[in-house]
Amino acid sequence: MKGKLFASMLALLVVTLPVAGQTVSGEVEIAGRGATDDGNPGRVAEYRTNTSGPELRFSLTAPLERLYLEILSRASEGNDQVHTLRFDLDRLVRSHTTYTKGVHRLEHDPLANLRGTVKDVVATWSTDLEPGRRYGVDWNVLESRTDLQIPGAGWLVVSAELREQWRKGHQQSLAMSHCSSCHVRSQGRQVDEHVRQAGLSARATFGGWSVAGSTGKRDFRERGATPMRLYERVEQPALRTPLFTDRMQYGLQDGVMQYDLVPTTEKTLTKVQVSNGDLGGFALSLSGVASNLENTHTGNEVDYKGVGLNLARKVGRRGTLALKARTYSIDSTDFFVDTTEPKAVAGPYVGKTYRERYGYDPDFLRQSAIDRDVVEGQARFAYRLGAGSSFVATYDLRSLDRDHYLVAVDETRTLEQKLKLAYSLRPLKGLTLRAQATYADIDNPFMILDAACNPTAMQTTPVASPLVPGSTQYYQIHDARVADLGSAPSQWAEVRLSGSYQVSPAALASVTYRWWDGKNDTQDLTDWTRDLNAVTAMLTVMPAESVDVWGGVTYAKRKLETHICIPLMDG
Repeated sequence: MKGKLFASMLALLVVTLPVAGQTVSGEVEIAGRGATDDGNPGRVAEYRTNTSGPELRFSLTAPLERLYLEILSRASEGNDQVHTLRFDLDRLVRSHTTYTKGVHRLEHDPLANLRGTVKDVVATWSTDLEPGRRYGVDWNVLESRTDLQIPGAGWLVVSAELREQWRKGHQQSLAMSHCSSCHVRSQGRQVDEHVRQAGLSARATFGGWSVAGSTGKRDFRERGATPMRLYERVEQPALRTPLFTDRMQYGLQDGVMQYDLVPTTEKTLTKVQVSNGDLGGFALSLSGVASNLENTHTGNEVDYKGVGLNLARKVGRRGTLALKARTYSIDSTDFFVDTTEPKAVAGPYVGKTYRERYGYDPDFLRQSAIDRDVVEGQARFAYRLGAGSSFVATYDLRSLDRDHYLVAVDETRTLEQKLKLAYSLRPLKGLTLRAQATYADIDNPFMILDAACNPTAMQTTPVASPLVPGSTQYYQIHDARVADLGSAPSQWAEVRLSGSYQVSPAALASVTYRWWDGKNDTQDLTDWTRDLNAVTAMLTVMPAESVDVWGGVTYAKRKLETHICIPLMDG
């Protein structure tokens, strides 16, 4: 780490040599840092340094005749650094570049849940090839923006932007067995990601109007090796008999196979914005966005097109009215899934595929649920009641119409309406009180239709095996379900009350109460209600610029009432 800090200081000195002896000011700060952790550091220091050692901070400012130069640098260790360079050349070229290094600690799932309720691990078990390993990635981000003021055209500014990110390390990768989580295998996956985003933009101002446009491209590549797995032999896990060979698409016979493949993607983005600060008393902003995201492995694409309008104006001396509207559409590539159909190697249907046995066609055209047309609107009125007090009313409307996904019988559209009232008050110096109430009503909230519960027995005639003629198959059980499932409410209400008091210039105490009550009474057989009451108290103390100490306590009570359908045996 000392070598890296020395290199950083040397680079800064080389940059500052040309301006030595002129109007230059700077500051160097050297400090020590102490840190300890117990248990899993990712829980308390997911993105923070958890080691002890020195810390260096450096700043330099050079306001010269035609050049303004500023350098800021902070380094705690090799993976905790921030370096910034800003300069302004004769007000014609302005540049801001930042380089940041950090760490991201990731979780390691021990997979103990697979044995939590099942004692017979013959059919359900897990294998961790790297038990006890701590996963994480080191990340580096370079961001730069340069503005060019065109000489003789003060109304026009052209900008170039560049952003690059590198992530290197390892993360946990899980591979399930053939048809479910009977056997889950865990191993480390190499992470070696690179993202490059570059673009150009321009802004022109004239006669109270401002017109801005930008275009850019982003490339994402994962250069780490894709994990491999040799899957088990296709057989019934407990009896070890070849009952399922005509239903599995891969197995031991296919050799080592890739999984958890991260595709290379390319994205283009174009934006246009027109604004006017005073058009008939309104501040106006009209914008349009178009983007295309392509998976270069498969050729699949996702297109986004959207238009937005913002209006705002004063109402009297104390009121402000803001109106927002946005509409956008998302379209993705349809993909035909041609299922591999092996033949049975044993039993009464030996030599036949599952389709030949039962007439079931496993091939399908995948049409994404992300395809949609959305219209959103918001009206917000704010009124200043007096010194330190204000009232805000907000109404939101959102219509989401999906192209291929049903949220009710013959219905693809969800309509959401929400009304929020907020009041804030400062009755005493240092004391702030806030109250907020919200009510929402949703027509056809997101849910899965016919996702659970078979109300009648399907296998009325006992059979010796699911292979013999007349036996009920899983796809028939699946198609017979009648109950809907969903966690989104059709109605909900919420009240939030909070107060904060500035105990001293370096200490703040706060108390928050939240009540939430919601329900969904539009689902077949599975209506539910849920309520929450929670109180939180916190005290934050900041004795120094870079030191903060806080403590808090929360009490919460939740209640859920719902119907549950548990299939004891399907098949």
